[in-house]
Amino acid sequence: MEKVAPDIAYRRLKYVSDWRLVEENQRAALAAIVHGISRLDAAGHWGDGTTSASDGQRFAMPQKVLQRTYSTRFNDFALEFHSFVADNYASFYSRPIECTDRDVSFVLDGVLYHESDLDLEEHYTDTHGYTEINFAAFGMIGMRFCPRIRSLHRQRIYCADPDRDHGVLEPVLQRAGGP
Repeated sequence: MEKVAPDIAYRRLKYVSDWRLVEENQRAALAAIVHGISRLDAAGHWGDGTTSASDGQRFAMPQKVLQRTYSTRFNDFALEFHSFVADNYASFYSRPIECTDRDVSFVLDGVLYHESDLDLEEHYTDTHGYTEINFAAFGMIGMRFCPRIRSLHRQRIYCADPDRDHGVLEPVLQRAGGP
């Protein structure tokens, strides 16, 4: 920063970093940017801001940084960000997570705690963001949860009403007392 802004003293940069670059200010600034993106004519061609998706992005970090963790899968240190994007391409929430954590624990965070004016109705994740608990939680807040589940053909869905005909879902349903 000192090289980018040579006329600003180090003490002033440190003051701004310590007292102004706090999480609530960053979230408010991001909400203002998302609001601006949503008002653009071009954004309306991509989507209306009611659908979103999230995923983790992993970055290898050989240098020591505060949030990096060791990944036994990749045999290295890394930092991961769980990011949320609306269908109008507005990135409305992001947070650092440990690279060893599954995304599932953080899926509701972005949907519930973003400060933008997006009126989200459905959310997409990959297999790492899917659990039955998230289906229930999204149902309780009135949103659709739409995960892309890997190896779905090997999954079993348990049905509450064994007498109901579920049509095309019959091959993947696990009936009470069944195989």
